[in-house]
Amino acid sequence: MASDVEQAGIRASTYRNYVHAYSVYCQHKGYPSAAHIADQHSALPWSQNAQANGMLSDDLRRHLFRGWLTLHTLSSLPIDSQPDLAIGASMWLPVQAYYACHGVGLAALCALGAQMPSPAEHTHRRFLNIASVNIVQSGLLLPPWNIHCTGDCTQDGDEQFHGTQVTPAEVIATHNLSAPGTPEHAELLIAKALKTTRRAVLEERQQQTRRQKHRKRLSQAQKQTICNNTEHTTCFDFLYRMRICSNYEDADLFLFGQGQDAALDHCTRVIWLADSICTQLNCAIRRKLGAAAYQQLLDQYAKHH
Repeated sequence: MASDVEQAGIRASTYRNYVHAYSVYCQHKGYPSAAHIADQHSALPWSQNAQANGMLSDDLRRHLFRGWLTLHTLSSLPIDSQPDLAIGASMWLPVQAYYACHGVGLAALCALGAQMPSPAEHTHRRFLNIASVNIVQSGLLLPPWNIHCTGDCTQDGDEQFHGTQVTPAEVIATHNLSAPGTPEHAELLIAKALKTTRRAVLEERQQQTRRQKHRKRLSQAQKQTICNNTEHTTCFDFLYRMRICSNYEDADLFLFGQGQDAALDHCTRVIWLADSICTQLNCAIRRKLGAAAYQQLLDQYAKHH
């Protein structure tokens, strides 16, 4: 049986591979940087068809500036000049990566005119659900961030993948510890990340329902209802999963599950992943607000931050 340190290493390697898969895919597909991503985003059908509305609001500004500030903090971390910070930072970065995308994501939802939750309903799960429908399923993100997963992932083969041609059988056969050497393999690992993320969400919801109903088991119909009421699982859910893992559930895996070089690579890619998602969200916000209103936001942010 593997020791606790060995188990931590396996879990840390799994997260590293999942994050690495996004960068491998993009390197091979021709958009490795934010500038390339912005260029590709302008060619999306959504970008071509979106109409500017110029609808600035205090909520949009507040969420956007929080997201930008968080992303700036991530990008300013001096891990290149001080690599000894990487192991500790790899526990902190997933939290901030999620909050950067959370802030810019909420701003994008405001710009899109999405039905926003009331303050009482404003939970992370509510945000993830709204982002799934209005951002990912609506075509605002490039591949592979547009991939999303549905179905009952607690049973192998019952899941479905959208935004990709990979099959459940191919994903099942892909080992989570296999390095993403090709864009095809990277795409399978991304699908695997979403599948395992969805499985964890469904298992948690089933457990909550069993506790509420004081039952040891749920019927298949009850499980199906939970599955049907769980929105499509997206890259935002994966970021949230890493945030919860590093913040609450399994922080030790980031501290004891990797050496300095592996931690440095992982930190660099987590920052890149957050920046890549925020770049696309920024493009969507600019497209919906119009260039003049978006420039106004940039000027206000530069003045106060």
